[in-house]
Amino acid sequence: MTQSVAEGSPVNFSCRASGVPTPTLVWVLNNDGYRHCDISQTEHDGESLLVIPIVTKAMNGTYKCEARNKANTTSSTATLRVYGKFNYNDNDDSDFDDNDGERKEDDNGEQDGHEDKAVVIWESRTDKEKNRSDGKASAQVVPDSFPTLAIGDILTLTCQVNEDTVNVTWKKDGDSLSERAKIYTQLNKKKSELNITKVLEEDSGKYYCEGRNELGFVDRHFVEITVKVSPQMKTHPIDQSAFEGYPVNFSCLASGYPTPTFFWDFNNGDLPAGSSQTGQEGESTLELPRVTKEMKGNYSCTAKNIINTASSSATLDVYELPKIIPKQPAPIIEGGTLQLTCLFQNSEATIWKKNGVEKIQRAKLDTKDGKKVITISDVEIDDSGQYSCEASSDAGSRSTDVMVKIMAALHQVSAMQNTEQDEVEMGQLIASADGWEIAVDRLNFREPIGRGAFGSVWRALLGRSHGRRGNCTVAAKCYLPISGEEGRKALLREIELLKLFGRMGHENVVKFIGCVTVGAQPILIMEYLWRGDLLGYLRKSRGVFDHYHRGVGRVDHLTTYDMVLFAKQIANGMTFLASRGIIHRDLAARNILLDEHRVCKLTDFGLSYQDFKYGTGNAKRGCIPVKWSAPEILIGHVERLSTKSDVYVLQPLLYTFEVSTCLRCLLNELNNQCFIDQS
Repeated sequence: MTQSVAEGSPVNFSCRASGVPTPTLVWVLNNDGYRHCDISQTEHDGESLLVIPIVTKAMNGTYKCEARNKANTTSSTATLRVYGKFNYNDNDDSDFDDNDGERKEDDNGEQDGHEDKAVVIWESRTDKEKNRSDGKASAQVVPDSFPTLAIGDILTLTCQVNEDTVNVTWKKDGDSLSERAKIYTQLNKKKSELNITKVLEEDSGKYYCEGRNELGFVDRHFVEITVKVSPQMKTHPIDQSAFEGYPVNFSCLASGYPTPTFFWDFNNGDLPAGSSQTGQEGESTLELPRVTKEMKGNYSCTAKNIINTASSSATLDVYELPKIIPKQPAPIIEGGTLQLTCLFQNSEATIWKKNGVEKIQRAKLDTKDGKKVITISDVEIDDSGQYSCEASSDAGSRSTDVMVKIMAALHQVSAMQNTEQDEVEMGQLIASADGWEIAVDRLNFREPIGRGAFGSVWRALLGRSHGRRGNCTVAAKCYLPISGEEGRKALLREIELLKLFGRMGHENVVKFIGCVTVGAQPILIMEYLWRGDLLGYLRKSRGVFDHYHRGVGRVDHLTTYDMVLFAKQIANGMTFLASRGIIHRDLAARNILLDEHRVCKLTDFGLSYQDFKYGTGNAKRGCIPVKWSAPEILIGHVERLSTKSDVYVLQPLLYTFEVSTCLRCLLNELNNQCFIDQS
């Protein structure tokens, strides 16, 4: 390869040859060898490097590399051209001295401008130096500063060079230009022009113009271009529907340069009271904590920067909660008429239920003036219960309920007082010393609804005492003989714990109705919650329909607000247990039930332990739910068991809310021992 350098610069030549045996490489200058002591040669495995640290004019000529072995000889040549030295003294008006190009020295006796390269890169100098006819190339981009560009504008840059420039190259950020950039170079007019007809955001950057002379010397200059981008909506706010009192969030996402700022408005005016805006770079969220009818309307998000604005809007539709008239029905005497009216925006989207069941015996349903009316003539004691009106809309479904009490006729009251005490709600019977025992013949088992380690749970009908008409639906947990004596004792122990809750119980703990412990295998009787367990409900709300959800009825779409409400209810139930000194030890989503109002209730106390009664550190070892247990239980330190153990398990329980559709698959990949090791 031919090289042209200035005197005093370093030069390297290299060649490579192959053959068997490995050839020997020899360098020859002008077919006569070389006699310069400062030239060195290194050779390694078929490759040779000739190093000339400082070239002189005497080193002009042709360098030949010969490869020789026993079989043959081959060669290749390159030419070295050495030019006189340049003067780099900026304080002198001339770039060359009068002594045949001898390099001048500065005040320190050092040679200015020397670089250890075969090609010298010149940085930009003053216009006076650039326009001199001194053998050096020059380059100057015009304009040297550029106004703001917007997408679609035209970019035109001109590079002014001198008569010694033989080549002009344009680059962007040190790399080649895009295909959309057009270059027009006219060396006879000493200029080169770059043109982009419609700039894009990616055209921002530094544009370099490089001028090169015959010796390979380069001068460069650059200008920085910034393309401003109008805001573009990437994510639009979406239309939403909600019931009064529930939260709603709108969000929008926009790009642009500079990064846009966001503004929200409601029906082209101020936002409703109580609303707030949050956001981060390029994104904004409008939060409405509790919507009202007055908040129904159009919400617009506007993104703005110095170039332009962009906006997008969404509509909020607010539904009133269904209302029941009368709000608090007075007690009705047997034989009278019960009539309830449900008010909602769309009466066709409402249904009546009694105790969570849609089919109501002897009830007549009618629609009058847009109102859904339920009527029951000649009412009986069995018609007592909770009546709910459930309304469906684009926002999901919500219900309102009232309690209806049917009283016995006067001639029956005195007879009842002579034969039995008043019964409490849900068929609880004071029939034994502790008031919880119920005769087994009052139970009519219907179908199984669950199964655990020590027993199975059935939906059953609990009849009234003394052969009186009327049944109420309950859940009955029965002892399984295959669980042995340990299972029987565990069920009896759970019954004793539930008695501690009292007849009032707690709103977030399943209600204990009574038990069968005399004359039969033990049976635990509790309230029946038709929505089923929380795990199945979460899975079904996300579109997974499998055996986990044994509840009935439609599953509503769940919002973040619903999840937070679930967590609060579970924590309330845990607080109640802790106040009684009870440690649940199996606080999984499968052991939390939902009532008709979607209120969470803790259940399944088969593994529970009460430190008030048994003393700290006396918990029994045995079967445990590994993946829902605290570390002190997994490693066998049951003496450290406390109510804090349930708090620890609350973490994976809350995690279930986010990934309920795949949590079981995720946990099943770990066997119990692996899970303990990773804990």
